Amino acid sequence: MDRQEIIENLASAQTLPWRTLRFCLDHPAVSQPVFLSLLQNAAHGRPLDAFEQRAFYYGVHVLGATQCQPAFKPLCMLLKRDPGRSHKLLGDAIAETVPNVLMALGKNEAQSLWEGVCEPSYGTTIPDCFLQAWAFEMLNGRLSRTEAENRLKTLPDLTCIPSDSVFWAAWMATISHLGLARLVPVVNNCLETGRICYPSDAVNEEDYRAFLTDLEEASEANGDPVWQEKKGYVPLSLFPECIRDIHDLAPWPTCTDLSVHVGKAAEDTQVPGHDESG
Repeated sequence: MDRQEIIENLASAQTLPWRTLRFCLDHPAVSQPVFLSLLQNAAHGRPLDAFEQRAFYYGVHVLGATQCQPAFKPLCMLLKRDPGRSHKLLGDAIAETVPNVLMALGKNEAQSLWEGVCEPSYGTTIPDCFLQAWAFEMLNGRLSRTEAENRLKTLPDLTCIPSDSVFWAAWMATISHLGLARLVPVVNNCLETGRICYPSDAVNEEDYRAFLTDLEEASEANGDPVWQEKKGYVPLSLFPECIRDIHDLAPWPTCTDLSVHVGKAAEDTQVPGHDESG
């Protein structure tokens, strides 16, 4: 496949474009330049046509799964500089799978990841996205416990993220997953003083109970890769069992209109062993 075929196949598929994705994963020397170009254009504010926008969505995940390190900086640039466009291009994947893309690309990039945590203008999902990838760095020994503790401790005083933001539930979860028991008084103080609205839709009593339970569990288990995967701390890999979820999170309802413009039937794209009729 060449660049045009990759983009058209991904953009026009009415079902999951597994055959093209499989090609892209198996031939990163071919696919990475295609998707890096789209990512660079998006990060620098250059327009993407309708085909490119849809190919971009899959491409970001391919870049993560193939651990294309040059994709890290432009992806961070896009998320930080243009949250609106990021949401348009990536949709709900920002909360669900883009953290895992950043985990795959952001090895030894804890500082850049932390910068994405602290900016309130990004909304809620983008700081949370960066926070998960940042925590992954500590869980894998690339960020000291002391530094992680200090940054999380001071975050409520350094950021203007509103007290009723659901981000604070993610902050508490990160503290518990990292096993930072010394920060329990900090969490309690935030809840008691109103820095975090509690109980509320942002942080409720169930969240607090989960915080304490996860904290106790993490002290014994957070070095275990199986535990990390259970909690979502795993670099993205496009295995058949997760590829449908990525497809279902795509920020568009149907690709039928594009397949007509391509002038050919949408690609036969079933994942091996999966029925795409539904």
